[in-house]
Amino acid sequence: MGEARAAAIRRNRGHSPSATMPPLPAGGSKASSQWQRPAPLRLRIAPAAPTHPSLLSFTRPAMNYAARSTRSLPLWTAIGGLIAGTLDIGYAITYWGVTAHVPAQRILHSVASGLIGREAALAGGASTAALGLFLHYFIALAMAAVYAFAATRLAWMRQRPWLASTLYGLWLFVAMNFIVVPLSRAGGKGLPDDVVWIVLSIAVHVVFVAWPIAWAVNRAMKGLRMRADPRDRASHGQGARGYGFDLGDAVLVAAVAIAVAIGCIAQAAAAPPAAQSTAAGKDAPAIAYPSGYAMWTHIKSGLITSAHAAYPRFGGLHHVYGNAAALQGFRSGNYPDGAVLVYDLFETRDHGDGIIDQGPRRHIDVMVKDSRRFAATAGWGYAEFAAGQRSDRLKTAERDGCAACHATRRKHGDVFSEWANQAESAATGS
Repeated sequence: MGEARAAAIRRNRGHSPSATMPPLPAGGSKASSQWQRPAPLRLRIAPAAPTHPSLLSFTRPAMNYAARSTRSLPLWTAIGGLIAGTLDIGYAITYWGVTAHVPAQRILHSVASGLIGREAALAGGASTAALGLFLHYFIALAMAAVYAFAATRLAWMRQRPWLASTLYGLWLFVAMNFIVVPLSRAGGKGLPDDVVWIVLSIAVHVVFVAWPIAWAVNRAMKGLRMRADPRDRASHGQGARGYGFDLGDAVLVAAVAIAVAIGCIAQAAAAPPAAQSTAAGKDAPAIAYPSGYAMWTHIKSGLITSAHAAYPRFGGLHHVYGNAAALQGFRSGNYPDGAVLVYDLFETRDHGDGIIDQGPRRHIDVMVKDSRRFAATAGWGYAEFAAGQRSDRLKTAERDGCAACHATRRKHGDVFSEWANQAESAATGS
């Protein structure tokens, strides 16, 4: 009876007679009551290992690295821009501090002049210097953003970052000197006559600006290349890379530190004791009003219109006069002590019939060469006399601004004017 019952149960449940089941113990119905159906099979799935990295780990899983790189691209772009900006301003402070004794503040004023004009920048002191520093880093970050934007869309820039960054640096040099600066309020046009500065400026745009930007952008975008190409991932250790500094990081950090240190040392070395006393608030040696200057040799005349950036202060008709020592400087290129130049500025009057003549005097500016008295400003002293006045009205900051501006003409003796009738004067013996 027990065997018949078991066979019926198997038929009702769809089991074949040959199905594997535990044998029923012998002994009739009582023994069959001890039989129990085997327990069902249960699959236990172990919990997956946590995918988030430990806070103390310096590596990142390969699957998360590419996604993290897309998020870190703006950060690394900003880092590249800040490094480039620091190296660039460090070079500028060092070069002009060593070659022309220009203080760091005046370098920043020159940057601010692109937005607010040269005169306003020089007169603003520390506030416009801070504006210039902000504008400098803003431009550097913009340069980095443009490179990053292009690199995300042009595969060859990612595959050949050195070539791409070198070409980008050359393009930046051309764009800044022939597009940005001429269109700004700084009033500069083209390149200066200093060949050394031109060569160094090209190198700086490539090595100090473009290469650090490309390094930072390329570092952030490595994860994007690994995600796109499994072979690239395998060759880079499955994409597991940490934040630890490698050799390239150390070199760039050292370069930034060296640039800042050199800039500070150059500024300290470039400033003679007289310049330090001027910075402490002492007045520069007084310059007397040049009586009888109108009887000196006439060097040139010129007209500055409202289209020029210097118009607010120097707009109008001007005449330049030089004494005998100044004429010697025009002839030889080396101005001796005692040379005096006068810049006599007048307003203009437009009669509306095509005739423009000289109006009231605005002021006269005076340059006096004395290597000992004005050692702080490359041997030249600067003064300005308002119309009808015989006392110098220039303040220390304005006088330093004059020196910084004229320092850009160091190869010409710090003099902007050129003797218009020099050949004629030599022929007549005057």
